[in-house]
Amino acid sequence: MIEILSFLGLIFGIFISKISKEELKDWERYFDVAYSFLLIIIAVLIFDFSYMILLGILIGFFLYFILKNIYFYFGLLLSVNGFVLPLVVLIFIIGLVYSRKFIDLTRERIILEVMKSFVIFIIPFVLVFFGDFVLSYNVILNGICIGAFLHAIKEYIKRH
Repeated sequence: MIEILSFLGLIFGIFISKISKEELKDWERYFDVAYSFLLIIIAVLIFDFSYMILLGILIGFFLYFILKNIYFYFGLLLSVNGFVLPLVVLIFIIGLVYSRKFIDLTRERIILEVMKSFVIFIIPFVLVFFGDFVLSYNVILNGICIGAFLHAIKEYIKRH
């Protein structure tokens, strides 16, 4: 249930961004910096130096080319690490910041994007049923999340 709370940051953020559309445009650059900074904080929280995590980072960096929805990696992160409150709170805050990308979309398009993000967010929770797999490969799976976060940050930097 707590994973749903972390996803609600996206929905609350969309609601807030629709109310204050004009004010958010002046702060767009700061939202990008905040988004990148929060992803770095999460990456530092889950980083555990080993060769396996470096392999995971490499896989995650290239996997992000195929699956660009960051909520997949948030779901993976929560399913691998359990529902650690600091991660849940950070994902909620990132949702508030990330939602500003939906400002100019129609209501139907926003609903479609949120539903798609939610389904993609929930998919990694299937790993919970494979407890031994998660325990054996949690370092690689965390590395995949870190690699995807690094790729997402690289894209934000390249855009500005």
